[in-house]
Amino acid sequence: MNAASFELRFWAHTGTKHSETQNVLGLKWDTETDDLYCVSPETDMGISDTISERKLLSIVKSIYDPIGFTSPATLLPKLLLQEAWRNKLDWDEELTLDMQLRYRRWAKRIALVEKCRIPRRILYGNFKKLLYTYLLILRLMGIPAVPFYDVKMKER
Repeated sequence: MNAASFELRFWAHTGTKHSETQNVLGLKWDTETDDLYCVSPETDMGISDTISERKLLSIVKSIYDPIGFTSPATLLPKLLLQEAWRNKLDWDEELTLDMQLRYRRWAKRIALVEKCRIPRRILYGNFKKLLYTYLLILRLMGIPAVPFYDVKMKER
């Protein structure tokens, strides 16, 4: 690593006692449980706060999820953005009451996305064969992706 000028600093590994969480490629990594998770966006808005297309886009873009495991939870504000574009709303124009209601319901629940923990290591132990199938199931306005694993373990 030194020959290639890769100076490693702030090295962390599973079981690190310095901090329970580390930042890894925009995600949070809990070193005690060895889980990855996303941080929920800041959606604290008062009842009188205006929700505009600009504000909605800002919140949608603040959710960083390179793996995509929170995609179902972040679909609603993206659909609201599409609806605002179809209705030809200006960037700073207030969303319709129906759209604001749907957004506020979503904003109350989005903090739960931090409870969605993904193990960093999926498989433990020796296995003989791993079949990985990635199915796409098209729905009306979303494309959920479902991975299936078929693991054949070695005889003991």
